[in-house]
Formats: sequence, structure tokens, C-alpha cells
Amino acid sequence: MDLYFSDHFKDFGDWLNNNQGILSAILFILTILLAWLTGFFQWIRNEISRGKRASKIICAWSLFPDKEDNDFFEYKFAPRFQNKTDEIIKDFWINFASSGFELALNQTPQISLFDGWNVRGDALHLTSKDSYKFAPQNFLEPFEIIIKLRKKLPEHGAWLYISYGIPNSKKIELNYRLTYKELKKFIDGSDHSGQKFLKYIGMTTTNFWKAKMFRLFSN
Repeated sequence: MDLYFSDHFKDFGDWLNNNQGILSAILFILTILLAWLTGFFQWIRNEISRGKRASKIICAWSLFPDKEDNDFFEYKFAPRFQNKTDEIIKDFWINFASSGFELALNQTPQISLFDGWNVRGDALHLTSKDSYKFAPQNFLEPFEIIIKLRKKLPEHGAWLYISYGIPNSKKIELNYRLTYKELKKFIDGSDHSGQKFLKYIGMTTTNFWKAKMFRLFSN
């Protein structure tokens, strides 16, 4: 029995000596693969962490009294950002753009906390100043949006876009689009309140299809 194992150990040793190059290559490939897998799982953990961190910066909407005259419905509202994390945040940024609406942007006193401002009257990019610290549970409302919706509606659609984020986090994008047909249905409806308008655009829900269904069945 001892002679049997001795012969097999000798054969195994000879095989190792004769195939060192192959073994080195295999070990090298396994090392590379392990490093890649380690990096991949670390990337997944980072992405999950970024998504959770970004999702705790929320955007709600402040709604002001709407107006109406012979030609327009006028709506005034503002994005209201809240830091729902337990961290003090710096370098908070906001982008806003729109097309198709007769729109104006108003500054609020909190605009002084940001660098950058209006680009063309309907688009902006803001970055919080180096000295500003966005404290946990605090709110930011740096600008207001005024939309004048013509009763004699131009034959085109319209959209609003807001994105915002913080360093090392996944950005949040809010994209609201209405076709001409959808806008016309709103104009022809019986309820033109600001609350109805925000809900019709889709600002009161995070579900795209829920907003679509509301437009479909509203009157």
C-alpha cells in the first residue's frame, strides 16, 4: 500500500514539474478572474448605495393660486427639494428645461445659495455654492415656474424636464411630456385648476402609466 501511494505521489510530482507553465497560466487566469469578480460585486454594491442615496433627495411641488383671463390659464408652482438623508450635503445641482409652454422662471430668496441661473428664459443649471451645506430634513425652493396656457392652443406638444443630484449618487430625472391632443383635451375639459393641471402633467405621481390613465379618463 505504501509503495502504491509512493508511486502515485512520484507521478504527481513529475507531472507538476513537467507542467509548471500550464499551472502558472491557470493560476494567473484564476487570479485575474477573481479580481474581476471582486471589482464587479463592488461596483454593484456602489450602484445600489448610489441609488439609495439619491432616492432620499425628494422633489415635491409647491402650488400657488392659478389665474384665468380671456386668453390664458396661468399656473404658478415650484419644485421643493428635501434632504431626506442623515447627511449634510454639498454640491447639490439642479437642471431645468422646457419647450412648447409659454413659461417664465422666477427667482426666490434661496437662489442666493446657488451659482448659475437662467440660460434662455426657459432653461437653467444651478449648483449649490461651496459655502452652502444642505442639512438633513431641510428644504430648498430656489425658483418658481409660471406657465401661461393659451385657450386657443398652438398645435404642438410641450414638455418639462428637471434633473438633480449630489456627488457620487445616481441622478434623478423628472420628464413630463404632453402631446397637442392631450393639451387640447385639458383645455376642453371642465376643471382647469392648478391642482388638476399638475396631476394632468404627471407631477403628483412617479408612475408614467398612472399619469397616462388619468389623462385618458379625465374630463
